[in-house]
Amino acid sequence: MIVDFVIISASGLAFRNLEAPLYGYLVLFLSSRVIDMILEGWNYSKLVIITSAKVPEIQDFILNTLDRSGSALRSRSLYLNRRER
Repeated sequence: MIVDFVIISASGLAFRNLEAPLYGYLVLFLSSRVIDMILEGWNYSKLVIITSAKVPEIQDFILNTLDRSGSALRSRSLYLNRRER
């Protein structure tokens, strides 16, 4: 997007025309928004996997500070073959 912005700006300076770059900026903004929506989907939920032994602190931060929800899963380390918290 930055490269496109520079190219649009350079074309405006080269042709000494203000109207064409403004349309270019508009199309650049709209196309980048559409591409983001296609790549990320219409809802903005994300999946984050956090592996830590500090479950209570992370749980408190997610629930209270971020005001979000989540799921906690127990796991077993295949390498160490022991239960992780």
